[in-house]
Amino acid sequence: MNTIGQILKEKQEKDAIHVAIAPVIANQRLNPGEHIGFIYDDKKTVGKTAHTIGIVDPFLTSPVEMGEKFWMFLYPNTITSLRHDWTHPEFIKETSSEVESKKWITNWAAEYNLTYEEVIEFGRNQDFFLGEVCYDNIPEEFWDNFRIITGIEVSEQTRKETYFHCSC
Repeated sequence: MNTIGQILKEKQEKDAIHVAIAPVIANQRLNPGEHIGFIYDDKKTVGKTAHTIGIVDPFLTSPVEMGEKFWMFLYPNTITSLRHDWTHPEFIKETSSEVESKKWITNWAAEYNLTYEEVIEFGRNQDFFLGEVCYDNIPEEFWDNFRIITGIEVSEQTRKETYFHCSC
């Protein structure tokens, strides 16, 4: 069977495909279907480069201007897994801070005989009181790592209150 991006050499039936796409930002004017790659290590800014990993959304009807956001279509057969949340070798660096934050929270939770999931839920509720046990002295690092993982920004007031909020 031929693949997308190749000339068909034999009879084929109609089919459907998954295409991995990523939201990116143009660092220059780009045309629909133009081959692009990352310009910076931010894994968001793309343009014409020697190391291409995809194309500008081929369904656009006009060029993408510098600074505009659009979908980059990744090359066929380059993603390493697919569950509607794909992975691609060029995007792995993007998650390194999240991996480190999860590691930090997991280690901190273990000091209190809690799981990662439990402390994330405590953070979402902004309440570290569980039954008869109060987990106070929540360090600033917890909230910094919590924000990296969940995207939830916790107010300075909550940070102060969770540092010494226990009245047990």
